[in-house]
Amino acid sequence: QEALDLIKYKYKHKSKYDIIFLDLIMPKKDGFEVLETFNTKYNKSKRGLNEFKEKKTLFIAVTADDHVCIKCTNAGFDAVMI
Repeated sequence: QEALDLIKYKYKHKSKYDIIFLDLIMPKKDGFEVLETFNTKYNKSKRGLNEFKEKKTLFIAVTADDHVCIKCTNAGFDAVMI
C-alpha cells in the first residue's frame, strides 16, 4: 500500500518515478497487486506514453524465486531481479 501511496502522490504533483522496484512478497499487497492497481488506476495504456507524454515508468520485480519469471512477464513487469 505504501508504494501505491507514493505513486499517487507523485502523479498528483505532476511527477513520476522512472523506475519502481517491487518486491513480490510484501505485507499488505504483493508486487503483482501493486502493478495491477497502477495499470488500472494511473495509466490505462499499460504505462506506454503516460498522461504527461513522457516515457513510461519501468517496473522491476524483485524476488528470490527464479520460477516466477514468466509470471512476472505475463503480469506486465519490465524486468525481474533475482
